[in-house]
Amino acid sequence: MKPFALLLAIAASAQSQTVWTSTFSGGLSSMVGVRFETRTEPPVPALPFIPASSSRTVYRAQTGGYSATHRYFRDETALTYVGYDLLVEELPQPGAFRISFLELGLGPVDFVMGPNGADPAAWKKLSTPPLPQAGVIHAGDKMEVPVWIDPKTGQKLTDIVEVQQSAPMLRPQMIAPSLGVMRAPMTAPRAMPAVPTVEGTAREFRAEDAEMRLVQPRVAMNGTPEASLVRAGNVATGTLVWFYVPQHGRYILSLVPRPDLGFTKTGEVRGGAIQFKMEGDQFLLETYQPVAPGSAPYVLYVLHDKEWEPTARNQADHLLFGSVSPAELRALVK
Repeated sequence: MKPFALLLAIAASAQSQTVWTSTFSGGLSSMVGVRFETRTEPPVPALPFIPASSSRTVYRAQTGGYSATHRYFRDETALTYVGYDLLVEELPQPGAFRISFLELGLGPVDFVMGPNGADPAAWKKLSTPPLPQAGVIHAGDKMEVPVWIDPKTGQKLTDIVEVQQSAPMLRPQMIAPSLGVMRAPMTAPRAMPAVPTVEGTAREFRAEDAEMRLVQPRVAMNGTPEASLVRAGNVATGTLVWFYVPQHGRYILSLVPRPDLGFTKTGEVRGGAIQFKMEGDQFLLETYQPVAPGSAPYVLYVLHDKEWEPTARNQADHLLFGSVSPAELRALVK
């Protein structure tokens, strides 16, 4: 295994993405972001991989929560993919996290888009170099993760991983049978989070740039918040966010029409509530934070991916959340 090491100087990268989830520690809930910067060495020729991330928070009653992120790269021409799983667990010390790297627990069934996509059996998983060992990292620290080395040319694909943290919020009160209300204890404030940055040439803001944010949402289907649809700690952020309902596939949400991708105008976003109807089913998503920027109600467009299921069998019976970029989705529906 490669020794755990922080990077003191990071070269500029061609692509970057930040994935936010929530964690729980000492009775407080805070948003934790993992920023991925991807680079190739040497940078030419450009590698054909499409980067993507899917993240969720797992809450454990005894020890708090940790975020789990699938980080993967796909070559749509060669039908190959490579990646790794990243676990980030908040520690009691302010701004400290335990970070672990595992073999990728996601496969072609997760990113092949219905009947228009390639047969999942045709995809081949590439080998990753030895991943870094688990260790402690602090907000703002960066570390290098080797993703893939071309066996013919020796060209390297590398991620630079940085953990970011927002200000903490008091965790909602919990109710225990015959004990009444238990309130989570207060802890000392944490250090200020690192300020996220975006590289590249500035341009005018466009409507399609607007991101939606689902933070610990509650979901009801046809007026019923079924047990399988209740899952604490889920967070999804992006221009296209999605949620998966067991035995129904996933529903991808957009604030702009995107007719080329097959989205249907079918609902509304009003503050922290999303309502839409599709194929006879009525959905209501509610969150305590605004879903979209601004204070007006917005039209919602939805794409139903009926064939999508998580690769891991232990996730198939749970509500899942994630995000996908328009470019990634466009490549999937070709």
